[in-house]
Amino acid sequence: MYLHLLYDKKFAKSQIGVFEKYYPGQSLYVFTRGADATGLEQYNIMFFSCWSIESLNSIKKRCWEKIEAILVYNATDIHCVIALYVKRSFQCRVYWMFFGSDLYDNLYYRYNFPLIDNERKTVKKNIKDKLKLVKHWPLFRKFAAKVDYFCFWNVYDYELLTKYVNTPAKFKFYTHGLGLTLDHDFTDYKTYNTECLVQINHSASWDGNHLTLLKRLAEIDSERKAKLLLPLSYGSKSVVNDVERFVAEEKLNAQLLKDFLPRDDYFKVIDNVTTAIYGQHRQEGGGNLVQAFQSGAKVFLREDCNLLQLYRDWGLKVYSFEKDLKSLDDLITPLSREDQENNYIKIVEGLSRDKVDESMRFFFEE
Repeated sequence: MYLHLLYDKKFAKSQIGVFEKYYPGQSLYVFTRGADATGLEQYNIMFFSCWSIESLNSIKKRCWEKIEAILVYNATDIHCVIALYVKRSFQCRVYWMFFGSDLYDNLYYRYNFPLIDNERKTVKKNIKDKLKLVKHWPLFRKFAAKVDYFCFWNVYDYELLTKYVNTPAKFKFYTHGLGLTLDHDFTDYKTYNTECLVQINHSASWDGNHLTLLKRLAEIDSERKAKLLLPLSYGSKSVVNDVERFVAEEKLNAQLLKDFLPRDDYFKVIDNVTTAIYGQHRQEGGGNLVQAFQSGAKVFLREDCNLLQLYRDWGLKVYSFEKDLKSLDDLITPLSREDQENNYIKIVEGLSRDKVDESMRFFFEE
């Protein structure tokens, strides 16, 4: 049996769908945050609400046969505790299904890894977060020391892990989904006549460094020719307040998406984006970036973000915010048709359904 520790329901459907396709009926899916099972009733699911030994033993009772592997989606405190407990009980393999913040938050507070340009958190909140991560660090280290496989699609995040953390983990390709296929011929593409619509990040995350991006755009677009689109439906309220204040003061032509949209409706909106700029120094917003490349948007990433190097390794045309965004022309000039089509093809190749299939068919083989 394979035991999955799921963080929340946002990605659960695709995560469960992958393993039920390749290993049907062989998993127990444990939700450790408040999430209902609507649409997932046909699967073997349980909800875990506390850390007690009784609750831990309840997992063992549900596992009527030996657990061969435990898959940890986001290395939170509770997931680390369960994984270490199950590892001792069953001597199973541990697969870390990488989430993102579960590594980067540790590196930020432990090693001052650069994530935030303008530290605007209140002193109280910053101290509270730091104490939480300091408390978490010993548990995280114990967990990392027991991980057999670090599972993700970005090998540079694995290299970052092994640079800072002592772990025996090996890298395994995994995408949290079934992969991409070529499904259109790209006869429709963005041209010089297309109205410039610039997406700024994908959420109200502190890591997005919104003010750094907005200040640059305010400087190079003095006539406010570009329309800005800022998705802010989740994240920090303080970030939203900072963005609203700056947009008003600088009189930017900006649309703030503060209300949640269903996935398909949201992607219909961002399919109109001609330029996408991400302010993270870390890997983040992968789904949004895939959509940007598939729709022909011109993408700018931070110079030190490892996604910039990864996408260039894959053969995509992608730009550095620091080095390549110097003028209004840099912002509003779209990619050539050839570059748009090439980016579409290369992002599909990098995350292809064939690549996923090759990985998943042998996922549990050592």
